[in-house]
Amino acid sequence: MHQDMPTLSCEPGIGILASYVGACRIVPVAMRYEQLREQRPSVWVRIGSPFMVDGSKGVREITGQVSQNMMDVRDHLRLDAMQEDHSAYRTFLNGSMSMEKRFDKIMRR
Repeated sequence: MHQDMPTLSCEPGIGILASYVGACRIVPVAMRYEQLREQRPSVWVRIGSPFMVDGSKGVREITGQVSQNMMDVRDHLRLDAMQEDHSAYRTFLNGSMSMEKRFDKIMRR
């Protein structure tokens, strides 16, 4: 799914699983790939606040609730990435130097 879709609809499987389990907690997670200032992309991951789902609700209602929470987390992540706001994130993996950085390093000598 494209990361900038205006709406996000979860598949009904999440509602079916929640109805089998009963009351459960779901944690929404959003990922985003951005090429902000370098040739290689950055991966942004935002973990939302856990929320309770009442398994006695209908599958469509549960699926709608999960979809809405996923969209909220995705929208916050998109805003942070577009504003290049790293304050709520930490780097957990650094890749190798990009080609543009290597070229810049060679040209400075």
